[in-house]
Amino acid sequence: MATFEAQVEGLTSLSIDGSSAPTQTELTQFLTDGAKEILSVIPKQKRAMYSTPNTLDASNTTLTIGGSEVLGVTRNDGTIDQPCRRIPLTLSGRAQDSSEMIYATTSDPVWWITSNALNMFPTPTNSQTSTVQTLAYPAVAYGDSAITRFPDEAEYLVPIYASVKAIQNALGAKAGDSGISTALGAITTELNKADDIISTAQGKVDAFYTSIGDIDDTTELWDGTNKRFKVIKDALDHAQDLIDNDKPHADYDAYQNLLDVNAALDGMQAHLADGETVLGANPASGLIFDALGLIKTAVDQAATAADKFIAANSDSVFGDEETFLTANSQLTRVKNALDQVSDIINGNLPSSTTDAFGAQSSEDIELAKSALSIASVEINRAQAHLTEWVAIGDMRVKEIDVALREAQAYASEVQARLSYADAYQRASAARGAEGGARINQLSATVSVASQELARANIAIAEINTIITSYRLELEGVGPYLQAASGYISQAQGYSTEIQARLSVLTTEYTWLEKQQAKLQADYDKGLQMVAGA
Repeated sequence: MATFEAQVEGLTSLSIDGSSAPTQTELTQFLTDGAKEILSVIPKQKRAMYSTPNTLDASNTTLTIGGSEVLGVTRNDGTIDQPCRRIPLTLSGRAQDSSEMIYATTSDPVWWITSNALNMFPTPTNSQTSTVQTLAYPAVAYGDSAITRFPDEAEYLVPIYASVKAIQNALGAKAGDSGISTALGAITTELNKADDIISTAQGKVDAFYTSIGDIDDTTELWDGTNKRFKVIKDALDHAQDLIDNDKPHADYDAYQNLLDVNAALDGMQAHLADGETVLGANPASGLIFDALGLIKTAVDQAATAADKFIAANSDSVFGDEETFLTANSQLTRVKNALDQVSDIINGNLPSSTTDAFGAQSSEDIELAKSALSIASVEINRAQAHLTEWVAIGDMRVKEIDVALREAQAYASEVQARLSYADAYQRASAARGAEGGARINQLSATVSVASQELARANIAIAEINTIITSYRLELEGVGPYLQAASGYISQAQGYSTEIQARLSVLTTEYTWLEKQQAKLQADYDKGLQMVAGA
């Protein structure tokens, strides 16, 4: 037969090892918890099949219970094994006082529990030993393939129980995907690069404005009486008209084109700044990072609350020993009340002639009514304790539901903020496209101005150098904007990666949730069958 680890992997499609979610150590705990829960619900008469006898004698007069359940106690009176009746700790003193009605004898021995140990009176001796049948819950390791002292027909439920818990563990681990945080940080890095290079390009445009403005200060270079210079001046005048004299139209001269390019760049930078504000300058902080952390916190809180249904700790509802064994447990109180009812009706309490059956046999109607009245009070007490126990479990369910709703709210917040940042990035790209169109228009205008300059027969080296330098400043803006566009594209690629990771996580999360629900239903159905066997 396959190991329990292999069975769980087959049911969940998870790969489990020493560092996975869950780990092999955690899987061992899930298997052990499942075996304990299953043994706890099978009928008591059937649990006796998997019990262990413990002998008490003069050397060992008490038995440490630990995590075991006591199924039956007998004491030999020298001839036969007499059944021992359990009494509360508070009556242990009276049971050892020969003047008391409940005084225990070798033919009517008693036992009680104190400080996690079973005590008996009369005390066992080497010739009159006692036998205590206990049910010790098994420890099940991930590498095991069978469980000793365990019903074969219920063994298949153990890996199903562990599979449900393994999926819960895996769902919690998926809330902290480090790849998404890394991609968010990379987006910020690329956008910062784009900001820097756009700022440099803007400086180039500003320098171009300054250089163009210097042309008006060089009018003394032109001699209107010399035709050769007049041609140059006319050509430069025409070029100037195209640059800053509303030619061919006030909306399309080079200066206006530059203003439009600058406005587009400013809008692009503003949108990028808005997007960075939404995403946060530091990938390890900010509203999105905080919301992701709160998602994990809420899911962990839900998992912690769910674990309290079965975990053996001080505030557990189902897994702690007090739920089933100790005198302070609601279920133990329910059982105690019902046992009292059974004893009062036909269990020789306070004696065989004074219980309800005994009083009826002796036709003592008043005594019979009194016994039945006491039994009715005990039944009401059992119902009150049972109601209290159900209310405690309901509080844990509500706690889980509140935590999961909180996690969903924070997840919605993260998605909304990412969508908001993406909108700014798209708006920035639109601004970049607008700026590119304006630059193309500017290039066409400058090209016409260059044709005007080509009409000049004499090139003045100083002016030609100046004009060339102007053109170089302006042409240098294009490569900067191309480089900035590359960084923005890279940032968009990381954004696409984030969406892809979120899509994969969502698919895996949804499948695991459905598989968990199916396995839980199979387990619940099997547990009901085992409990009713």
